[in-house]
Amino acid sequence: MVKFILKNSQTLMNFEKIPFVSQFVSKFFVLDIESYEAIKDQYVADSIIKNLRYGDVTGKDTRKGRLADIDIRILTLLKDHDIVHDVGCSTGITSLDLYQRCKDSGVNVKITLSDKFLFFYIKKSIFRFIYDREKNIRQITLWRVLFDPNVHPCFFFTKYFFKLIKLFFAPQNIFVFDKVVKMVVPKASELQSLGELEILEYDIFRKPFRQFNFVRCMNVLNRSYFDDRMIVVGLNNLVQSLMNGGVLLIGRTDTNGVNRATAYEKVGTRIKVLFNLNGGSEIHNLFAVNFDTYD
Repeated sequence: MVKFILKNSQTLMNFEKIPFVSQFVSKFFVLDIESYEAIKDQYVADSIIKNLRYGDVTGKDTRKGRLADIDIRILTLLKDHDIVHDVGCSTGITSLDLYQRCKDSGVNVKITLSDKFLFFYIKKSIFRFIYDREKNIRQITLWRVLFDPNVHPCFFFTKYFFKLIKLFFAPQNIFVFDKVVKMVVPKASELQSLGELEILEYDIFRKPFRQFNFVRCMNVLNRSYFDDRMIVVGLNNLVQSLMNGGVLLIGRTDTNGVNRATAYEKVGTRIKVLFNLNGGSEIHNLFAVNFDTYD
């Protein structure tokens, strides 16, 4: 079977609203990545992002209000002029929730949102090749036909022809691209242009680029994604990105939609546990083993 792409996001949404048709559309059609940046409607952007296949195991399936209870706790920790980093922000929608809650509460902070896959790079020939930041080919398209290695094996044409096209037709010079697509929600791009927030591409497994008063990392360092060795590398980088007295909040949303998180304060060379939300982070034991923590 074959998967196809649609370039018009509204057409995709209209199809999905039709009874019985919606299941067919979600199985056989996805939105063209190149079209994502042109979406102006927040609801449309939220609804279709889950159908975009593009990169590592962490994904971009998120939604407005997902971290509302965490945002409320965060507000008790933030002060005016704090520098905040939201790591692994996906499309940036939950970062916007925190931004708006701070605005509404009169807390003036500077927010940087980051993700490993915020940009995709497009190279066009007979085929169109879509690369991630590490120059790996994530998708290939030919007219309306999609070739993607991440789809279900039942789409054998879509899945297995990807390997053949990549082997025989992939461009040799991939350092010059025809287009760059930013994979963040429209409002985030608008606020960036106004200087209200910062959007950066950042891999949590690389050394931090600067330090912050507050760092949030939700739904990234999950045991279902990475082994403990890799998680510890990420934790070390997060702790290094904290100023003295800075706070790190880390956790995950479980399969029931419950946000389980723990907040830590960096006090000199030690880490103080400030609070646990809904039982705390699933990787708290790694903090206890690898850092000098105390309550």
